Amino acid sequence: MVRYKAAGAVLLGKTNMAYAGADFQTYNEVYGTTNNPWDRDRIPGGSSGGSSAALAAGLTPLEAGSDIGGSIRNPAHFCGVYGHKPTFGIVSQTGHSTMLTPGPPTDLVVCGPMARSAEDLALSLDIVSGPANLDAPGWRLDLPRPGSSRLADFRVAIWADDDNSPVDHEIADRAAAIGETLSRLGARVSDTARPAIDARRGYETYLELLHSVMAAGVGPEKYEKNQRYAAETDPADRSDRAIMSRAMVLSHAGWLGANGRRERGDTECPGGGVSGVAFTMPAGSWPTAS
Repeated sequence: MVRYKAAGAVLLGKTNMAYAGADFQTYNEVYGTTNNPWDRDRIPGGSSGGSSAALAAGLTPLEAGSDIGGSIRNPAHFCGVYGHKPTFGIVSQTGHSTMLTPGPPTDLVVCGPMARSAEDLALSLDIVSGPANLDAPGWRLDLPRPGSSRLADFRVAIWADDDNSPVDHEIADRAAAIGETLSRLGARVSDTARPAIDARRGYETYLELLHSVMAAGVGPEKYEKNQRYAAETDPADRSDRAIMSRAMVLSHAGWLGANGRRERGDTECPGGGVSGVAFTMPAGSWPTAS
């Protein structure tokens, strides 16, 4: 907010968010329920649902959100607006309330812009990107500009559905239709190109890192309860519930192992989903468009 104000922005007020900042809807006992402005019988997403609803309703041209598991991306999708989850560390978390506030930047969490156009997102990111105070003396940001401007220069992989993250047929069909349109306009499109990763294992790594963060600030009573839940799971059980239970009391050594898998990039799939991903592939690994 400090950088917005320094750039001349006028702050209109605060928007609503999900209870505890960790849900796919937006309601809490203080400010009540926020509905989707396109259809008030539906939710605006979360946890930055107040931001997406305000944008969609035309109350504001720019908004701010934060994201650890979809809290910018999910409400932007639900309300038909634009949201950007920046690379970790590009936007300072100073002043952002997290499970460990006050403290250093929280792992996986990013703050980022929401807007009604991609151009406004770019403008907003230019304004808010920058270091926290302790990093300022040696910190600089030099994001490379896109090297191509023609669709014919791009390769696009369509990943419209996946067994780990089943997608509604309407959404999957829409993703496939976008691929067909891009192909017709000159892009090189494939629906079979895939990176050499184990998507399920990557998702498990994400669950370990996510829930170790989400449970980091609980009190002793809750922590002991989490310990009991984790102890009741079979170490060989790789179900989502078992992984999350163990992650909530993950040891530092366990976290280092999960972080190592993330850093190697051989199994990572951040954000808990793979559907609709577009990515580049090494030369020679690109299949014939289909």
